[in-house]
Amino acid sequence: MAVQYSPEIVLGKLNEYKRANQEVEVWDVIFAKMQWTKKTLLISESEKDYIFSSWFFVLRANEEILSKYLYHFLNSPFFLDQKDRNCTWATQKAITLEWLQKIQIPLPPLSHQKQIIQKLDKLTELISLRKESIKKGEDLTKSI
Repeated sequence: MAVQYSPEIVLGKLNEYKRANQEVEVWDVIFAKMQWTKKTLLISESEKDYIFSSWFFVLRANEEILSKYLYHFLNSPFFLDQKDRNCTWATQKAITLEWLQKIQIPLPPLSHQKQIIQKLDKLTELISLRKESIKKGEDLTKSI
């Protein structure tokens, strides 16, 4: 099962006319519209009072999709490839709302979304620990 983005389902407030105008709520997910840019943030309590540039889309989960699942989906190679291939504009290529609405989100049941989140969170943690280990090894090598 898949769902398409639509303002009624997951898109938060969007206003294209001001630079920094997008207010967010805890558990919103934002991502950069620009081509070849991988910047995604799951809004926490500490970021909820920030105002974000209109170069970000603000997405809000509903009863069919978990915020953290949406966050992981927006970081997936599948989504990033779709986003980058559909960017338009002349100066700074970016995805438009029209193209964003054409990208489908795989939408398994909530219980399965939770399992996916747990596995991806664990994998993300392991990758982070591995990167930290590599950096410490490089630092040790340099000090020797």
